[in-house]
Amino acid sequence: DSVSHLVETATDDSTKAVQADIVKQLLTKAEGLFNDCIVIDDTIPGVWTNLALIEKKLGNIDKAIGHYQRSYQLNPKDAMMVYDLASVYFDQKDYTNAARYYGEFGDLDKANAEAAYINQAMAYQALGDYVSLEKSLDKVLESNPANAEIRYQRGVMYVRNASAPELRDS
Repeated sequence: DSVSHLVETATDDSTKAVQADIVKQLLTKAEGLFNDCIVIDDTIPGVWTNLALIEKKLGNIDKAIGHYQRSYQLNPKDAMMVYDLASVYFDQKDYTNAARYYGEFGDLDKANAEAAYINQAMAYQALGDYVSLEKSLDKVLESNPANAEIRYQRGVMYVRNASAPELRDS
């Protein structure tokens, strides 16, 4: 109720500032509780995952990655945490780690494997690793053989490669 009242009484210009302050207060309270948990038992993967989420929201990406890695060490089978870890690496343009963890996520979560392998393929494309890109695209098609877009993109890639000056001139 107090949060609603603050937001209702704030002017339009200050509403965002009030909301940002409220979010920061809530995150700080949650962080304190999670840190208390670590003092009691530092082997609960979810605590580390939640600390990572908080650090990510606060813009402390290096801390977030460290917390995600600790959670990963404790439970590498937590598919959503692995996806979040991959996404943080991708956002940081660390495409090598992003590709690794997107691939692991795809292996863990068959329902979302197609999207995971597409993300993995984008990471390999950003790295210029076309051999691994091909393998990721194969995994996409294993997950969904009817994915016409991937077939189309592969065709374009092959035409582009066949049109490369080095091939034409050789």
